[in-house]
Amino acid sequence: MVKDLLYSIIQPHLEQVSTLLNEYEYDKEFVKEDVRFIAIIVYLAGIDKLLSFTMIALWIGGRIKFKELKRSRNINWSKIYCNRGLLHKINKLKKVGVIQSDNLTWLTILRNYYIHGLSIEMGYRIFPKYEKSTKGTIEIIPFGPSLNHSADFQVDINPETINNQTESLIEDISNYLRKTPFEKNLKAIKEELRKLPVNPEPYYSKIKGYFDSPEHSNKIDDVIEELNNETMQKIFKKIGLI
Repeated sequence: MVKDLLYSIIQPHLEQVSTLLNEYEYDKEFVKEDVRFIAIIVYLAGIDKLLSFTMIALWIGGRIKFKELKRSRNINWSKIYCNRGLLHKINKLKKVGVIQSDNLTWLTILRNYYIHGLSIEMGYRIFPKYEKSTKGTIEIIPFGPSLNHSADFQVDINPETINNQTESLIEDISNYLRKTPFEKNLKAIKEELRKLPVNPEPYYSKIKGYFDSPEHSNKIDDVIEELNNETMQKIFKKIGLI
């Protein structure tokens, strides 16, 4: 079950990467290096989602704390997600022992610099002197403000490499999760959800009242969120996740 879930997350990205690297390999409208660059960005987007699921699964499996999933303290217990950066997730999963062979860190650093790498720099810089009379000396000169932003990067990669790397990563993740109570706790959550009553009070009456009063319809989402938070908090506490 775990392996199927993992593949279902990244499969659309793998198909897009395959299309890019195979169909456009001999297309004169595309430069081969540019296609590889686009493929890497798409692939790492899939890896990002795959590792987000892994982080959530580790929390459900009792291997990490909830605070590892989110930077924000605002918690919606009915929508569990991980908004940590890709590099943070890679480092955490290496530390926990999920990722055995790391072929992602260097690629992620390049990708992060491409996506986030922009700064305005100013102050002082060291300028070496190259004229014969002053060679070997330096000047410290004020400069800026100067805009600095990243360009794309080139990586020699092919579908076989990506598929092998993905298969190895999924094998590591699934093997690790099998050793945790992830599937057991997920099953327990499903069972608790099946036991829940339909039209729970007092929430049902509140929502029905707002439906009958269109001027208060904007409050319906707040009531549902309150109901879901209360419900899932109880379930997670019962299972022992919080």
